[in-house]
Amino acid sequence: MPEEPLSPSPSPPLCMGEDCNLRRTLSTRLESAIGETLRLRMENAAVADANVLASLLMAELEQTRLQLLEKNNALEAQTRKLATAIEKGQAADRAKDLFLANISHEIRTPLQGIIGMTELALESGLTPEQHDYLASIRSCSDFLLELINDVLDFSKLQAGKLELSPVLFDLRDTLFSALRAVAVQAHKKGLELICDVDPAAPRAVLGDPARLHQVVMNLLSNAVKFTASGEVVLKVVVSDPPEAGGTLGLTISVRDTGVGIAPENHRLVFEAFTQADSSVSRTHGGTGLGLTICERLVKLMKGKIWLSSQPGVGSEFFFTCRFGVSANAAPPASSPAILQGMKVLVAGQSSTGLGVLERMLERGGLVVHTRGDAVERFDFVVLDCHPAIDAVTEVARLRALPGCRDSHVVTLTSTTSGCRCDADARLMKPVKPSDLLAALARLEAVESEPSAPPVEPEPMRPLRILLAEDNPVNQVIASRMLAKRGHSVQVAKDGQQAVELHAAAAFDLILMDLRMPRMDGVDAGRAIRSREEAAGRHTPMLALTASGTDECRQACVEAGMDGYLLKPIRESQLLETLAAIGHN
Repeated sequence: MPEEPLSPSPSPPLCMGEDCNLRRTLSTRLESAIGETLRLRMENAAVADANVLASLLMAELEQTRLQLLEKNNALEAQTRKLATAIEKGQAADRAKDLFLANISHEIRTPLQGIIGMTELALESGLTPEQHDYLASIRSCSDFLLELINDVLDFSKLQAGKLELSPVLFDLRDTLFSALRAVAVQAHKKGLELICDVDPAAPRAVLGDPARLHQVVMNLLSNAVKFTASGEVVLKVVVSDPPEAGGTLGLTISVRDTGVGIAPENHRLVFEAFTQADSSVSRTHGGTGLGLTICERLVKLMKGKIWLSSQPGVGSEFFFTCRFGVSANAAPPASSPAILQGMKVLVAGQSSTGLGVLERMLERGGLVVHTRGDAVERFDFVVLDCHPAIDAVTEVARLRALPGCRDSHVVTLTSTTSGCRCDADARLMKPVKPSDLLAALARLEAVESEPSAPPVEPEPMRPLRILLAEDNPVNQVIASRMLAKRGHSVQVAKDGQQAVELHAAAAFDLILMDLRMPRMDGVDAGRAIRSREEAAGRHTPMLALTASGTDECRQACVEAGMDGYLLKPIRESQLLETLAAIGHN
């Protein structure tokens, strides 16, 4: 049978009315839900990624924290090691200071005996040969003492414990003190020792005179040591004038005509334990510390040091320094009015010395001539005696000149030969300008008006002295030095006995050694001061010590000491102290 044709599929009914709207709403919501779902899936993926990143960062932070903790522990360990090292260093520093103080005491105590006994023996009746032997012993002792002082100063400078002690002091007195200290050695070698101080330099300055003296003294000593003939000249120039309330700048130099130093060794001489030439060291001796100490002291004085030198010609060391200037300081001493316009003839062989002498006299208001036929009559003749000339003959020659027959003759001499000549006044070189002008003024005053009878200085009264010293040799030395001057001495062998003797009798002065058995000098000083405070009296008390450290000075102050004398004690040093007390 034939197949029937298929009927077409019926078409879906058309969306009509509310049904159509519902479908559109559902479709929109479905699309929105799908979009929200996709958005949430994306956010979840981002959150998951963020969580992973956060986990990685947390792991990295934990690792960093552990590393920092490890480093912190290492730093704490290193800090503990450094603290331990610092403590050990400080302990070693204290041990070194204690060692130096002890060794200084142990060396200076027998050295006091050697020097003291030698000085006593030199004043006794000796043959020339014995005198030479003892003088050599004293010279060696002085060198040993200088060596000890250099080593102690170098140690304090290395540790940064040496400080300046500024006071108001006389600049020229300090400089001439250093000159006088080397004058004997210079004059023994026939050297001219000359000082030329800028007249613009003030009379008094604020600074540390002991350290200035030490630097100048060291440079002068070296100049004398390394100079066989010629001259040594100390010169002071005001390089920076003071302003109102400011400081003064000085340039100080020491020039010699000695062996000189090669240019390549100029820096070497300032290094510790070094000298420019080992052969020179063997010839002249020395530790090689002096210039090192000078350089560091000059730095403390806010200056610098350098040199100019040529082998075979000589050397000149320069250093700068700064000092305070007091507005209330006394002005420079004026020249005596009696000398103004007077005529003076100067004579001598050293051109440098004559130049300084001429300027010195011209600043004093005198009219200076260097030729004997320049005027009809000279008021004064000043002869600068060179060691090589015969002062007696030279003075006689000058007196024979027509213009000098009635003149006052003054000799400046470095040897005793000048004391035998026919001079009206004799001054030992180096001479301060004020001393020379004063001598000329006295000569003129004696001639122009009658003078009063000379007034004898009042003799120093004998003192009753308590000496606390445990070393038997030093007891003998000090007792004999004092007894020779008429003083009575009571010896205490330790601090406890000193306290007991002080309680039993009155004394004019107490000399207290700081290191003694049973009770040391510091404790004994405190006990004595405590008793005196209750009684309302005060006995001058000086410490005797081999240590010049700041700690030692502070201990002396706290114990009520009025001062201290550094061992080994020289007789001149002791007598100067007694004179100040005896005339008070």
